[in-house]
Amino acid sequence: MAHVTLKTIATEAKVTTATVSMALRNHPSVAEGTRTRIHAIAERLGYRQNPHVTALMSHVRQARPLSLQSTLAVIHTFPRRTGWMEFDSDSRLMQGIRDRCQQLGFFPDILWYSEPNLSSARFSQILRERGVKGVIILPWMRHTAVIDLPWEDFAVTCINYNIDPPRLHCVAEDFFGNTCLAYEELWKHGCRRIGLAFKTFHEPLSQHRVSAAYIRMSELYMGSDSPRIEPLLIDDLYVDKIEAWCKRFKPDAIITFNWPFSKILPQLGLRVPEDINLAVVTCCPNYPEYSGVDPHYERMGAAAVDLVAEQINNNEYGFPAFSKEVLIRGGWVEGQMVTPLPSSAS
Repeated sequence: MAHVTLKTIATEAKVTTATVSMALRNHPSVAEGTRTRIHAIAERLGYRQNPHVTALMSHVRQARPLSLQSTLAVIHTFPRRTGWMEFDSDSRLMQGIRDRCQQLGFFPDILWYSEPNLSSARFSQILRERGVKGVIILPWMRHTAVIDLPWEDFAVTCINYNIDPPRLHCVAEDFFGNTCLAYEELWKHGCRRIGLAFKTFHEPLSQHRVSAAYIRMSELYMGSDSPRIEPLLIDDLYVDKIEAWCKRFKPDAIITFNWPFSKILPQLGLRVPEDINLAVVTCCPNYPEYSGVDPHYERMGAAAVDLVAEQINNNEYGFPAFSKEVLIRGGWVEGQMVTPLPSSAS
């Protein structure tokens, strides 16, 4: 069979080779009907891209200063314009975004979707006026955001699972893996009655992966016939409910998202870590006294920029046919709220 080239397809389709090249990369400047027709011809003729040429052209495009890539919108839905700055996790995400944008030639433009008296149509117009092609949506864990945009115009990545609808490409902390890591480390430190307690809203926003990991780890480490410590999921950190749960199940360690447990447990007469160990799966380097898992938010921010850049370089805009998830695994932080490792394990 003769080698099929872009020129072969162009001759068959009666268009230029440049049009064929852009159509096969789904470039929006080529009409959808033309793109579909060219894809069909390429498939029928058995065209296959040369991976070495594809890699070279991708490198050339990335090295070229494209105006399309000048501005990347970072959208948040906090109640206040600067609300994201009040949370260490989002501040660290933004640091990772800024650092990677500087490396790749983007300018991160932080936009507040909840601006009073700003319609979604006007918000979309602002994005177009600023030449935005890439969008990152920051998480705010206290709600699931509903954002109305002409998605087909943008390459979009959300961080964590708090956008509904639609299902977009996503970068997320590894909720399942981080919970497993916390359980494993607490077990190494001698804990044998490990509990899970956190605010209810974390459960759906982690895709139920935290409780799933905890239940599975309990089965693996404690045995299927061992007494279970039921996870404590509460709407708020009610001291009386936490006290009743601790008295009922007598955990010697708690895995949680919620830092205030370090203040509540002493109120119940439980010393941390002498009486009970505490592993927070949202640790931050600014608070080295906390033990648990650092989700590496800066890496998540950088990965979100990479995922947007990948879509732009491939001319992929709008809803993906198959959404991609990039999970960033956290790392254990020793801190001061877990008893030191037994000497045999150190």
